Amino acid sequence: MSRAVFLIVDETYRDFVYGDNRALSFLSLEPEDPHIIVVDSLSKRLSLCGARIGTIITAKTEVLRLAYNLAQAQLAGPTIEQYAAAFMLKTMNPQYVESARLEYLRRRNALSKVEGFSFQPPEGAFYTLISIPGICRDGLFSAVS
Repeated sequence: MSRAVFLIVDETYRDFVYGDNRALSFLSLEPEDPHIIVVDSLSKRLSLCGARIGTIITAKTEVLRLAYNLAQAQLAGPTIEQYAAAFMLKTMNPQYVESARLEYLRRRNALSKVEGFSFQPPEGAFYTLISIPGICRDGLFSAVS
């Protein structure tokens, strides 16, 4: 029996990249490859965290059909979240995402100025792990006793 291997890529944070880095979609390399599945979400890009509004992009029609059936059956985003996403897409200033990216970059850079904090500045997204003296050991959070 032959089994196909799929590459499932999450591009939710593609607009939040820093420095000289640029996001590159696998679909830009092989747009018709049925073994590539890209998932994306509006939640981070539009500051709708918690709203599970997104998409699946693939040339594999069977995957799209099954995802569509599943979404109709039980996983479709709540109506209020759909309205919020539609409103954001219609009314959002085109510079909103870039201004959010610059704000996350400013916050990341501000962390490097906090004495005693140790972390690897992220090259993308908007979160990082920080080693805080007296609270963390070996870069991992530990319970404060």
